[in-house]
Amino acid sequence: MQKIDSEIRNLVSKIINNLFCDELNFPTINFVITSKDLKTSKIYISFASENQEKQFKKLESRSYLVQREFANSIKLRKTPKLIFLLDTKQSAIDKVETILDKFSKQ
Repeated sequence: MQKIDSEIRNLVSKIINNLFCDELNFPTINFVITSKDLKTSKIYISFASENQEKQFKKLESRSYLVQREFANSIKLRKTPKLIFLLDTKQSAIDKVETILDKFSKQ
């Protein structure tokens, strides 16, 4: 499954960058989890901006475009349905690192 997840991650990343290059602020696919039956792929994504929710809503509102391009490009027995999820773990990690940096400088 790791190979399939990796392929999906790379392909979806290229598709998002091609479709939304001017609209989204550096989208990053952190990881992908595909079900064993290949029906769904959960795509955890984050953005390099303060307002990640706004960026995510832009992507989510036009996720059908990504799904269509994905279905036309992927070479799998079944085409998984893409489910986008906002990955907020990275922003939490960044906040903790900032706090730790402040303490280490004191």
